[in-house]
Amino acid sequence: MKNVRLLIFLLLTTTGCINVKSKKDYKDTTEVCDKLYVESYTLFNSGAYGGDLLSDYLTDSSNFRLFIGKYDDKKEIYNYECDAKRIIVKKVVRYPQDTTGAYLDRRVFNLDSLKSTHHFE
Repeated sequence: MKNVRLLIFLLLTTTGCINVKSKKDYKDTTEVCDKLYVESYTLFNSGAYGGDLLSDYLTDSSNFRLFIGKYDDKKEIYNYECDAKRIIVKKVVRYPQDTTGAYLDRRVFNLDSLKSTHHFE
């Protein structure tokens, strides 16, 4: 099992064949706040050998779409916390015994700023 994962990792890192911002394979859309959504796309489906490699985009569907990042759904997840003026995005390590995990990254976005940019990734 470890050899298969190592082989897949080496193939992906040496060939550079995965575009982390690809929106070719849509997975789902989830509402994380009032009229604020996360679109998820599958970048690499590893099947029975491990987790899938996914990417998330934060959007309000009309003013902006922001690339949040990529993650292995078996090892990591993004958590989204909202209030009236901002959204906090946390990349979290997933442990089998504790689904809240430990933080890998934390970013804060001003919602008014995002809406005014009209930037779509």
